[in-house]
Amino acid sequence: MFPRNTKTVGLAVERHIHGRGGVTGGAGLSCYDYVIDDDWTGPAGFVFTTSTGHDVRVYSTIAGAFGHADGLAAISRTAFLICGGAYNEALTANPGHTNSWDIHGMGQSTIWAAIANSQTLWTIGGGDDVVRVRIRDIRFDLGTFTGCTVLGYGVGSTTDVEACDFVTGGSTTSTGIALRSLARLGVHDCKFSGSGNGLKDSVGAGGNVYIDSSQFTCAIGIDVPTIVAGSAIRIGGESKFSCTTNDILVSGDGVSLSIANCDFQKGIATSGATIHNFQAVN
Repeated sequence: MFPRNTKTVGLAVERHIHGRGGVTGGAGLSCYDYVIDDDWTGPAGFVFTTSTGHDVRVYSTIAGAFGHADGLAAISRTAFLICGGAYNEALTANPGHTNSWDIHGMGQSTIWAAIANSQTLWTIGGGDDVVRVRIRDIRFDLGTFTGCTVLGYGVGSTTDVEACDFVTGGSTTSTGIALRSLARLGVHDCKFSGSGNGLKDSVGAGGNVYIDSSQFTCAIGIDVPTIVAGSAIRIGGESKFSCTTNDILVSGDGVSLSIANCDFQKGIATSGATIHNFQAVN
């Protein structure tokens, strides 16, 4: 795909990425530390210098890029561009203490998909609330596989997800985002579809979930068995729930739930639960 001559490969990569619509503006690839492209046939981790003098590493797999960044000493911020293509991977990677990862796809053309049952596409390793992960413009697809999860968490993860599609596939046992152990989750302008759950699992001590401007057309939008006192779920920004089984299902005590300016089809169902500090604004 790219020239083997390393003197010209940098410019070739830049032209290729621009041609696929992945970079706009004068900064171009200088915004990123890693480019992930399933078309890449050169050496894994090849470092090229952009026309603005910025060094970028190129990988053909998400695991390769994340694995390299995972092994680096603590730095303030690392940015990844995942080009359009099909990435069938399940991995664990941890940004590490004090690190921040920004991960950008190319919208519907960047597809991160399951290839087997019981997979978690990305288990974000444990850290603390200094660790931050930001994910945007990626389509996640669990296909026909069962028991799969797109994003899972170690203790204390803090994540913002924006403009992503979570296709939970044909299984009722699959989930877009597992809430367990996270410190903070922000979901902005995302879509959850398929036969599975949008967001599911218990929310740990002090955990907070913020959802706005998102659409849920999956079987169950949000399924929360338990939530520890001091944690909260806040939903707003004209989010829309058109789920086939339950929009929101709460089956454990201690939930602090705030809802503003949202549309529901099935409503909120509780099973032996006590909802504390419930607020609803239309």
